[in-house]
Amino acid sequence: ELTFKLIGLSHYLESDATWTSKWGEQWDIPRLLREEMAQPIVGACCGGTHRLIGYSMAVKNRKRDGEAIDGQWLRAQKYVAAYHRHAAKMQNRHGSCSTEWFKRRDSSGNVERRLQTTGHILEWLVFSLPEEDLTDPHIVRSVNYLTNLMIKNRQREWEIGPRGHALRALALYNERVFGDKPGKRRDLLARRPRR
Repeated sequence: ELTFKLIGLSHYLESDATWTSKWGEQWDIPRLLREEMAQPIVGACCGGTHRLIGYSMAVKNRKRDGEAIDGQWLRAQKYVAAYHRHAAKMQNRHGSCSTEWFKRRDSSGNVERRLQTTGHILEWLVFSLPEEDLTDPHIVRSVNYLTNLMIKNRQREWEIGPRGHALRALALYNERVFGDKPGKRRDLLARRPRR
């Protein structure tokens, strides 16, 4: 699985970087994208959300570099957009994401599973959606659902992975929608008018 290599290398390298493996093979981000997109989302680690974050990060950083979105980047961008639509279809009415990830809509009674799937999927959505889509009702419902789930269960000892993804989803949402910055929340809250 090249998912985590794609995430890391997309983050740290310029989008047109090339390298040679210790076995003498030539690699670049388009090859990583091609190899990863040949693999399924359903059944992948954490429901495929890490794989989708890899595609999203590669495209986002290609745009950051001011380079053309063509070839494997265009393919990845279309793939991500299709999964944005699919995630919206899989969302449960109360705002949680499917407890069956991208396989089918489901809402297991297990709150740990709902935290795991909603946290992971929302984290990817908030990271990858265009800014104007972050206030779409289905995203706001998921943010509200996840926030309320964590508040109602604040004494619960969540597993570190699902808790971390859920908190990162909410932190990213605060950053992208409300301008929150790490270490600056107190200042941001002080500027907001009380209701």
